[in-house]
Amino acid sequence: MFKHVPSSFAWMAAFFAAMGTLFFILGAHTFYRNWQFASTAERVKGIVTDRHISVSHGRHGSSTTYHIGFRYADHEGAEFVTSVSVVSQTYDSLHLHRAVPVKYLSQYHSINRIDLPEEDSSYQMQAMAFTGFGLLFGGCGWYSFISLERLIFYRRWLRKNGVQCVGRVERIEASDVTVNKRNVRYLVYSYTDTAGARREDSTEGLSAAQDAAWHEGDSIEVFCDPRDNSRSAPVLDKT
Repeated sequence: MFKHVPSSFAWMAAFFAAMGTLFFILGAHTFYRNWQFASTAERVKGIVTDRHISVSHGRHGSSTTYHIGFRYADHEGAEFVTSVSVVSQTYDSLHLHRAVPVKYLSQYHSINRIDLPEEDSSYQMQAMAFTGFGLLFGGCGWYSFISLERLIFYRRWLRKNGVQCVGRVERIEASDVTVNKRNVRYLVYSYTDTAGARREDSTEGLSAAQDAAWHEGDSIEVFCDPRDNSRSAPVLDKT
């Protein structure tokens, strides 16, 4: 799966792994906050101080976000002012200078939410969405990153500990992977192993410079694994 992709794809896999991990942490944190609000929330009445709509335009259309600003006093008399994004149903039900049901965490009075069922459902959906994206992107990203790193380190190990063989470039083929509007190409080469058997293998994706440097029939230096002659790594950088 990873034989014909460039080594730089490890960075892309690392990016997806990091983003997936971030989404998973956000999802887990939202689940934890939902549990806190369900178990330790204090409930008071607040006053709506602001309501407005923001519209953002992107390549795939526009999105609308609804905002409600409100103030409230906790049971100890301390006042807090905040603004949150809400679902459209909540926005339509709350009016300026009218009462709004508020709940806050008993241990962190400044952490609050509007106390309506539709808002609880929205936070539950956010938690599931963040966690789902985290598991999807993080799982694929970490699997790809670890697999690519193992491949990269293995090639380095072969360069240091492998048995040097003389190889020949058989052909250069294009893969279905496209990077920067260019199909990634890889080199198919043959070599004679330490037992005298002729073998054929292929490289990872070639850079543009490597693609231009190698041609069919060129001699190429190859290192094969002394433990398994069928596994090899060529030296692609010409000096």
